[in-house]
Amino acid sequence: MHKRLAQKAGVSAAQVEMRKLISDTLNRMTWNFGLMTLVSTIVMVTAMFLIR
Repeated sequence: MHKRLAQKAGVSAAQVEMRKLISDTLNRMTWNFGLMTLVSTIVMVTAMFLIR
């Protein structure tokens, strides 16, 4: 019984760690995507001004 409980606790802890890792990765990806969008927007606006 005790072994099973320990295993369950270990699995849940691993799941929590995985979730934390995934959420961190998603946050980083979202941040990078926002940064890229911002940079591309600035570049496009600058190009429009230069072409004009």
